[in-house]
Amino acid sequence: MSIIRRRDADEILTGIVVSAVTQVQGVIDCSLSVAPFIDDINRGLRQIGDELKADEIAADCVEFTVTSFASDVRVEAGPVMARDFEPPTLSTRGTSTAGGEAVHKSIDLTVAGQKRYAYEGTRVKVPWVLGLTDGCFTDEWRSAAMRVRALAARGKLNFFMAYLGNADVAQLSELCPPDQPPLPLDQTKFSDYFKWVSRR
Repeated sequence: MSIIRRRDADEILTGIVVSAVTQVQGVIDCSLSVAPFIDDINRGLRQIGDELKADEIAADCVEFTVTSFASDVRVEAGPVMARDFEPPTLSTRGTSTAGGEAVHKSIDLTVAGQKRYAYEGTRVKVPWVLGLTDGCFTDEWRSAAMRVRALAARGKLNFFMAYLGNADVAQLSELCPPDQPPLPLDQTKFSDYFKWVSRR
């Protein structure tokens, strides 16, 4: 005899279907070298905020977080559901890029969210970390790379890193999972980079 979990039974009785949550972490380089692109990045964040809110499914099923990194790492927005996402206005700062710390931070936030959702009984999909840089990471990043690759190999993380200009593609390739190499990005398409996640 099959056993129906209490939550599933409640959904059957009420007719309410609780969709799984997709956690999306935007991890954005805000070092001074990104200054030529920062207006386009902010425009893209505003556009993705508007489009996610307008999408009835994504508004309630996508959790969005924006973390910036330069000499330090800052959580600029979230974690928050797309319907409540208020795009931050990013500014550039510092000459170093603590990308390794930022990747660790994004995964830590994701894990904390998964624990919260598990406690609430909410289903979650495989989370996404979407990074963006124009250079190379200047902090200790290899432990972050090991963590990314281990999680991706187990099907526990979707990780993508996009780059602008003359980024250190060799370094980024070591950070990314072997089947998801770093992606060159046209600065006019920042919103597309984040938006397609909500369709998956």
